[in-house]
Formats: sequence, C-alpha cells, structure tokens
Amino acid sequence: MPLVLLLAISMIINASVVYAKSPEYGLNFNNDKIHAAVWSPDAEVIYINVYRDCESQSSLFSKALIKLPYGNWSVSLDDSLIGYTYSFSIQRNGQNSREVVDPFVKSTCANGNRGTFLRTDAIIPEGWEKDKFIERKKYDPLILYELHVRDFSIDPKSGMSNKGKYLAFSEKYSNNAMGKPSGINYIKDLGVTHLHLLPVFDFASIDELSDKPKYNWGYDPQNFFVPEGSYSSIPNNPKSRILEFKEMVKSIHESGLGVIMDVVYNHTYYLENSNYQVWAPGYYYRQNEDGTYSNASACGNELATEREKVRELIIESLKFWMNEYHIDGFRFDLMGIMDIPGMKLITEELEKINPGVVLYGEGWLAGSSPLADSLRAMKANMKKIPGISAFSDEIRDGLKGHWSEEKDKGFVSGKPGMKASVKFGIAGASEHPQIDYSKVNNSDFAWAENPWQCINYVSCHDNHTLIDKLKISAGNYDEALLKKMHLLAQSVVLSAQGIPFLHAGTEFFRTKYGDHNSFESPDSINMIDWSLVSENQESIDYLKALIQFRKTNDAFWSVSKNEVNRKLKFLDGDDSELIVFSLKSDDDERGFNEALFLFAGVGTEESFILPDGQWSLQFTGFAKAENKMLEGKITIQGPEAIILTR
Repeated sequence: MPLVLLLAISMIINASVVYAKSPEYGLNFNNDKIHAAVWSPDAEVIYINVYRDCESQSSLFSKALIKLPYGNWSVSLDDSLIGYTYSFSIQRNGQNSREVVDPFVKSTCANGNRGTFLRTDAIIPEGWEKDKFIERKKYDPLILYELHVRDFSIDPKSGMSNKGKYLAFSEKYSNNAMGKPSGINYIKDLGVTHLHLLPVFDFASIDELSDKPKYNWGYDPQNFFVPEGSYSSIPNNPKSRILEFKEMVKSIHESGLGVIMDVVYNHTYYLENSNYQVWAPGYYYRQNEDGTYSNASACGNELATEREKVRELIIESLKFWMNEYHIDGFRFDLMGIMDIPGMKLITEELEKINPGVVLYGEGWLAGSSPLADSLRAMKANMKKIPGISAFSDEIRDGLKGHWSEEKDKGFVSGKPGMKASVKFGIAGASEHPQIDYSKVNNSDFAWAENPWQCINYVSCHDNHTLIDKLKISAGNYDEALLKKMHLLAQSVVLSAQGIPFLHAGTEFFRTKYGDHNSFESPDSINMIDWSLVSENQESIDYLKALIQFRKTNDAFWSVSKNEVNRKLKFLDGDDSELIVFSLKSDDDERGFNEALFLFAGVGTEESFILPDGQWSLQFTGFAKAENKMLEGKITIQGPEAIILTR
C-alpha cells in the first residue's frame, strides 16, 4: 500500500483527536506579536521565510517553527513585520519543499504564491461598521440572479468605469450607451433579492499581473480565504483586493440586495503541484481503493471533505467570508462530492452567525467517487440536509430540453411528455399526489423535504444560454416566436414553488453566440451586452412585473409539502398539452385569494373552461394585463402564459 495512502488512513483514524487539538490556524495578531500556526503531521522541520514586499526576490530571513503535539507547528514574530510578506518551506527526508503559503492564508501577493502580514479586519471602507447581512428569516422570499464579476461591467457600452472590477458594483447610477440604466441600479430595479457571484475567491487559472488577463469563470480554487486579485484595481497590492471586495459587498447591500458566493470546495486547480500536497501528502485528496486519486470533479482531483482537517478548512473559510466580508450565503459547486455530515455541520455553524444564511448547491457530481452514496450531498439525499437547497435539473430539462443534447426540445418548444418534469419543479420538488414520478426526467421521486429546498431554473452560466438553446433546438421559428418560448420558460420558473434562479441577462435574451462552454472564452462571448436592455424593454418590464407579483403574494412561498398540497392543484388533463394549476393564498390582503396559471408550449392551441366565477386577467401576451374580467371558456395558443386571479 502506498505510503501516502497509509498516512491518509492513519490520519482518518486519529482525526477526532487531531481536530480536537487544533489551534487557530493562519495568522493571529496580539500582544505586539504576529503568531502563525500550521498543520503538517509528518514534517521534520518547517521554516517561515520573510520578505520585504511582494516584489522582493530574496528573503530577509527564515525562522524555524516550534513543533507541537498532533502535527501542529507555530512561530511568533514581532509585529514590526506588518506589511511584509512570507512563505513556508517544509522539510522531509532532509529535503526542503518549494515555498508555499499556508492553507489558511488570508492575504496574498498577486497570483497567491506569497502571503502578507496584514490584518484584514483593519482594511475597511468608510461606513463598513454599519454594513450588515440582508435581514431575512429562513423562509423569506428569495429570487436569485447569477452573474460573473467581469461579465457584469466589461462591455465597452456598459457605462461603468471600473470595467471587469469589484469597484464596478460601487457605481450606483450607470447607464448604457443609449441612456438606459445598467449595472447595480438596473439589477436593483429588476426586483431580484440576491446576487449570486461566480467564484470570487482566489483561483489559479488567471495571471493576475497580465495587462490582458485571459478569461475564466473561476472554478479553479487556489486559496480559499483570499479574494481573487484579477478583479482588483491593483492586483499586486494585497490591500486592494480586500478593500475593493468589501466596497463591492457594501454597495450591493446598500442597494437592498444580498450577496451569494459561488464556492468550490470539491477540488483544487492543482493536485501534485498543490500547496495541500506539500503540507500533508495524500491527506487532502480522496483516493480510490488502489491508492490512485479519485476524480469525481472531472478536474483531476476531489477533496476528501469527510476528513477532519479538510472539513475544518472548509468551515473556517465559510465563517471567515461571513464574518470578514459579510457574505449572505453560498452556492456549493458539485455539492454531491461533499459529505452529508460535513454539510450538516456547515449549516449549524453558519446559522450561528446568521440564522438567515442562504445555502444551496449542485446536487450531483461529474464522475464516480469512493465516497459512499449514502454520504453524498446529492439530490437523492436532500432530506438528510433540510437546511440546504439544490438545483432542479428536472424542470430545467423539462422546459428547454436536455442540457447535453443540443437539438433536444422541451415543453416550451413543443416536445410532448415533458409535463411531469415541469410539474415536478412547479411543486418545488416536494411530494405531490398529482405528479406521476415515473414520467419525470432525472428523478423518479420527490427529493425535497420542503419546497424551499428546490432551486428552479432553466439556464445558468453552464451550457447554452436559453435563447441560444432554443435557436438550435426549436426549429425554423422566427425570432419573435423564439423569444416567446424563452419568456414562457421564465414565466414557469417565476410561478413555481421553491426558489427561482435567473441567469444574468436572461430577461433581455442574453446570448453567447452558440458557445455552450464559455468558461475560458473571450469577453466578446461572455460579457453582458448592456445594449440589449434598450432593445428588449418590453420583456424586461414583463419579467419585472412577474417578479413583483411573486414577491407580493405569499402563495408562492410554501414552507412544507403539506402546504404545497393544500395550496397547489393541477387542473390539466392527461390528454392535454397544457399545464394548468390553481394556487390559493392564506393572506389575500397581500395579494390574491386564488390564482390560475395556464402554460402552453409552441404548437399547442386548446380551450379551457375556467373554474366558476369571474377571474381578473393579470398577465397575457407576455405583458401585464389591464385587469380584464373573464369567465367561462378561454382559448390559449402557445407559446403563451396566462395568469388570472380572484
């Protein structure tokens, strides 16, 4: 059996002992001293190497750390070194490793290869002490809006000065080239509740010192406690990224929006060249039975989240982002690689800081893993972790067609047999007696303990944008009809139980010109084209009105499957291609007593007899209606969404 595997096994066996004796890792500042604590159980000697600044090529001095029990090491330095930089070297078998930063490093030079002696809590923008989490209770309404920091402002016509940078979010009143609102004031006006930012902690795939940095989504984690430097105005000034990140969060909060961080704790960018391998060979990464490294992330490795030191690293990182940067919630990339006990502990620890913290993730993985199925934080196991939500790929593929089959159609583009999958999401992935689960794609049972666990969406950064998918798959339809299909899909998402999730720019038909995997494509493909706001004001106004309709009616925010079953009734027949459901409210003073939703995909034309009584027409033709009263039989021709209330 390989030595690294034996080491890993021994650490797992003794994990509870090691974890119980953990000091506060990383840097701590007190009593005129800088204290550093690290963990490396098989190291012979560890040195800290001190440099004058980020540009220095030679160290001023090196100092050996003191070895403590349970694999811990520490060193104290004079706080006159604040502002200097540092690295570590680990000696095994008489040989020094390359220089690395510690896993808990919180401030770095450009490209994250050297740490800095800085107190991050002392680097704050004006008014930071008044900045707080967006106040919310656990089941308060959420509408999520996913965007990439660089995409947000890099368009030459965006009207924002700090293009591609954190500081663009601090530009409160920008306009596009045609004078229409752009940036944070536009998003605030749209009515969503939280911004979901693609990865913003330090990732390794971008050269932060390049004058023309390459593009990347950022799913390549390097340092879990450090903001990404390529989005700061001065990447090699360690204070810049810290201050500007906080400026961004403060500005978003001042706009009434919460901040969700997209976090990647399932793998790291490197394996053999990773700092974690230097600190504890074989420990941080999961292995197969034969000692080879497993790869459920499809990125070359997967973190062993079930091991105590890995779990501690993840939890302390999340707590740090909440306490230091006031982050309101987290989206976990490939959450199915992470272990359920760890996710439970994450929930418990983060709710102590903010009871309203928002937690959700991808309830799947990208390859096989040696972690037992019963321990994976996947959709099938969501009832074991009721404080966390997961994406519904059932409604996603049901509405637009399978994500990996470009020409596959869905409900909105006229494919028969998709109704059950769409209804699955409408019920918030919670058990409903009117859904035939044998006809649902991707799942054959209701996996959500409550509808709040279900994230309903039809597009995100991954794969084709919605309008691009429809252009490829729907057939030879003109642009106007394709846009109606697009709006129909978003109408369903915003009418369903659970939590709606919107891809930035979907409200004005954002395109990536057919690029289905734009993770490293240029800005010309990925950027938000703010001119589309001026060209698609009617669709923006429609979705804005639908968002407001949702936010002001409690019927959409059921917190249990029993409440869903009491409020939500499907009225369409098995032989119909329509989806029709009624939704009753417990508080008609806040909105309607009952609403009726009729959805028809392209190619469908049917009549429907309204339940007895008069109904007020709220939405039709993908626009806000003028409260026309209807009763009796109505005809709907797809693609169409009709919403009525009484």
